[in-house]
Amino acid sequence: MAKPIFPTMAKLICARARLAKILRELTVVTLLIGSAAICSQAFGEPVTTIRNNGDPANRVNMVILGDGYTSAELGNYAVDAENAVAGFFAQEPFKEYQRYFNVLRVDVTSAESGADHPEANPPVSKNTAFDAAYNCNNIERLICVDVSKVNAVLANSGIGPDRQDIVLVLVNDLKYGGSGGAVAVASLNPSVIEIVLHETGHSFGLLADEYDYGLTAPCGYTGEPPEANVTAESSRALIKWNAGGGPPTGWIDLATAIPTTSTSPEVPGLYEGAQYCTSGRFRPTYDSKMRTLGVPFEQINEEQIVKRIYNLVSPIDSSSPLSSNVIIPPGASQLFDVSVPSPDVHQLSASWYVDNSPVASGSSFRFSSANFAAGAHTVQVVVRDPTPEVRRDPANVLAGNRTWMVTTSGPASQTVSIDIKPGSFPNTINPGGSGKIAVAILTTASFDATTVDPSSVRFGPNGAREAHGRGHIADVNGDGKNDLVLHFGVHDSGIVCGNTSASLRGRTFSRMELQGKDSIKTVGCRHSPLGTLHHE
Repeated sequence: MAKPIFPTMAKLICARARLAKILRELTVVTLLIGSAAICSQAFGEPVTTIRNNGDPANRVNMVILGDGYTSAELGNYAVDAENAVAGFFAQEPFKEYQRYFNVLRVDVTSAESGADHPEANPPVSKNTAFDAAYNCNNIERLICVDVSKVNAVLANSGIGPDRQDIVLVLVNDLKYGGSGGAVAVASLNPSVIEIVLHETGHSFGLLADEYDYGLTAPCGYTGEPPEANVTAESSRALIKWNAGGGPPTGWIDLATAIPTTSTSPEVPGLYEGAQYCTSGRFRPTYDSKMRTLGVPFEQINEEQIVKRIYNLVSPIDSSSPLSSNVIIPPGASQLFDVSVPSPDVHQLSASWYVDNSPVASGSSFRFSSANFAAGAHTVQVVVRDPTPEVRRDPANVLAGNRTWMVTTSGPASQTVSIDIKPGSFPNTINPGGSGKIAVAILTTASFDATTVDPSSVRFGPNGAREAHGRGHIADVNGDGKNDLVLHFGVHDSGIVCGNTSASLRGRTFSRMELQGKDSIKTVGCRHSPLGTLHHE
């Protein structure tokens, strides 16, 4: 039954200050004295932010509205909304991802308290803002509201479609009831939190009901259901929540029977009876919140909800520099950083790459022109959510990346500090010996020795290669920085009696050329009659 529109007082009365402003703007000089009802502009209902966790453009935005609350009951409504939100974020997976949500409360005033009860004898009709009514479609517990009126209030209140990811109407009635769809509806029955979660599973998670009405297949359905938590498929390898036929990408252990008859909770399988059918439709667990209130969503439903969250929230909140093209002068460096949303317990991972090679992890990375060859490079950060709640993410929604094009005109060859025979001085070398010479490439404020490719390094006049084909990291000078220690054969180096220095050359992993030199003192030599030095 259609109900007359009952505008709030804010819609009937214009303030004197606003009226005066309008008159001035219209240059109306006639003094109007009378009822404020001459103002026809409707004001939006008051909107209060009750959870603010970041930019709405990168958050799931929930809007709560009330129906059947009179002006005297709006204080109760504020408490009811807060209790609903607190209970909502007390359960997984919403608890873990609560900081991915913003929540607004819209204060909507109704003429009368409560909701319609056409099933009552005699029927009860209430004049409310959204026409909330039980017994929708002849299902007593199903509450319907006028969605067009809900949308009108949202529009008048300035809440755009991009901030209506979850819309919940709380109905001021204690009888058990609710509904899903584009707008979730829940009464104030003691099970209200469970109703809200279940209905949000429908409207936001796009999940199906997992209970049955005693119907037999096909139950009005044909083909494979689109929802993530119901299937008509009974082949282990083709069950939608068992990609790959089982772990690690699928949820059904190889030892779990198909169909599954276990009554144990938290055991993914293939349980017959779902989407109102007793047979021909299967659910992923014996029980879940989409089947029974008061139990968890369970694994498959939680995975779906987490992926739905990431359909709206990028794992990257912001990054800098803002420009995607960065020029770094010789000898300079640039800090790249990224900020990410914060789950409740676990953390997102951030990995940094230069020219597709991993260079760092964490929230920031400093690119130094001294460590990379002159020219063009790409810097990329990849942020991922490593949550075990999602085993398969074909759309890759749990990952985000940002790429910068970096141009540096650094020196063609970097001069580095080296220490021949670390810890000793003078650096004595017997050219006739058969041992190894230790050479350390030192890390300084402008150069990271751990970026050197040991296989590229050559030492001495003959360009000796690293004797072991590798180096090792150690702080040889006690400055708290990691240095690279390499070893070269004395004979291979080509050092001869009388040499007073030895040089090293090589490249970093990014192919920047480097060179270094240190003093030496040759020993075990003697003078010949011609004045030259020879080995003893």
